[in-house]
Amino acid sequence: MDPCTPTPTPTLAPGTLSARGVDDLLGYVGHALGTLPRQSLVLVTLEHRLLRAVVRVDLPGHADAQGRWARTVAGVCRRDARATAVLALVLDASAEPGAAAAPPWWPALEDALCRADIPVAEAWCSAGERAWPWPPGRGTASQARAVSPESSVLSLHLLAQGSVWGLRDRDVLVPPPRRAAPADARRWPAPDPQDAAGRAAWQDAWRTVLRGGCAQDHELLAGPLVLPAWRDALVVLAACGPDAAAADGAAREPILTASTPEPPDWRSLDRLWEACRGIASTAPARHAAQALAVAAWVSWARGHGSAASAHLEAAEALDPRDRFGSVLRAVTGAGLVAGWATSPETAWRAGPRR
Repeated sequence: MDPCTPTPTPTLAPGTLSARGVDDLLGYVGHALGTLPRQSLVLVTLEHRLLRAVVRVDLPGHADAQGRWARTVAGVCRRDARATAVLALVLDASAEPGAAAAPPWWPALEDALCRADIPVAEAWCSAGERAWPWPPGRGTASQARAVSPESSVLSLHLLAQGSVWGLRDRDVLVPPPRRAAPADARRWPAPDPQDAAGRAAWQDAWRTVLRGGCAQDHELLAGPLVLPAWRDALVVLAACGPDAAAADGAAREPILTASTPEPPDWRSLDRLWEACRGIASTAPARHAAQALAVAAWVSWARGHGSAASAHLEAAEALDPRDRFGSVLRAVTGAGLVAGWATSPETAWRAGPRR
């Protein structure tokens, strides 16, 4: 979304929607995540028959510790305290209906979900424009059917509510950084970390951006990003919203770990993400790395682990010693899902917002 263009309002009322078939289920996932991911396992928690949280994880490799991976995934789904079961979607472009046997991770996952008291109610595999019952052995190749998630009844209902189908390419691809000369960094100075007046003025400049103003002065906005305390305060400011009261020290950690029971100001975070990606394309390496790491944090908080990893990889290439990026890489590498992304009441949704 263009940070210079204010956008109205919103979408999907979780806990009130049900799927009548695999088309609706794929459609719901596409709207909840902004796209249908590739090479992924997607689990949708259910409260009886109502769709709730959407959890996406990479398909595990053969060498992965199947039991530990399965327990971790089940634990993430169990964070939705109201869940009574889950629906599973295996999105694998190389899959074919009629395969001989399920991969070894599937029984481990079914067992872990049962132990968490959220058994698999139904499972499907989808590749291209086809879907069929999962795992192999429960259905036959003749049960494969054509699917059109974008035009399913549920998807059309969500579109009518203002939701958006599909992320644009630029939402996934990382903008290439500018090859800045070393002298350029001197034009992007970091202020004195103890300059309270300067910090307040800098946050006011960011408030303008978070309210929908254009992020024109990249040097002013990005210079202090190399100061960890100032950068973290900016993330907290965006999550709380530009017009909210300042968060106290006790509230900062739950925000930075995306685990507050209340949703963040997603419109403000979307604008932070946009602005940081713009800064990354013009700033010297150290500042660009910080901007990309902040954008990665927002992607992770949205539940977009693959997008977060792509931004972190680009940030590491610019500044491999940055600790903030290193911590985020460890988080995404371990498959840890942001708490906000595990509840329909707090999860990010594609499309315009209030």
